[in-house]
Amino acid sequence: MCMPKGEQIPAQEVPASGASPAQRQVGNHRPWSQSQVWTADSWPTRRGQPVSVALSPAGDRLALSVGQRLSVSLISDRSCDAPLFQLACALAPGLTWSPGGDKLAYRDEDGKGCMLDLSTPPPADGEAVQAAAFGMTSAMAFAADGDRLATLSPSLPDRMTLTVLRPGKQVVWERVLTRDRKSAHRSEGVKLAWSPNGRFLACTIGTSAVWLIDADNGRLVGQIDNHSLPVTGLSWVD
Repeated sequence: MCMPKGEQIPAQEVPASGASPAQRQVGNHRPWSQSQVWTADSWPTRRGQPVSVALSPAGDRLALSVGQRLSVSLISDRSCDAPLFQLACALAPGLTWSPGGDKLAYRDEDGKGCMLDLSTPPPADGEAVQAAAFGMTSAMAFAADGDRLATLSPSLPDRMTLTVLRPGKQVVWERVLTRDRKSAHRSEGVKLAWSPNGRFLACTIGTSAVWLIDADNGRLVGQIDNHSLPVTGLSWVD
């Protein structure tokens, strides 16, 4: 697997067989030269094995999951170093970096939200990696200021809870979102996205609706529900 030097690639789940030529060529970008490519790791040999990748905002760390194995590596001199550590994760871990690149949030093998603090030296060989846990989580996203983390978690079969946390797992607010029972067991389409200025949260919970939330207090400020199919992705435009 390779990625361009100096460009941030958001976390994404892609099949191990790789993307199509149309997916690889975006817009009018020219093909990468050899000097622009870092070799990060080998692609999995088993077809269909899910892969997630997330480059830190500064481009100096790479989080990579293959199947249920997550590794974090340093990037230097146009190459990816050996992993600092490896640990178990969910098949769709929802990798997300804090803006400062010192924290990595992900879902573990039990579906619980976890956060790694990478501001301290990595554990020595044989030592366990310590991660703060948040309970069952379907999606997570850091605000642009890096001080807040939003999580979407299942509560009841037809409900999910949107929570905004500050460091130390301090709850700022919580809001319950409802969905029909047909989508109660769907994990796809559960997405979160902060607005660039950190004022709003957009989320979808496996239905055709998009919720717009005031990030300061959890108040619902809008709802877009005229889609004919469940919404599977969200992104803000500056």
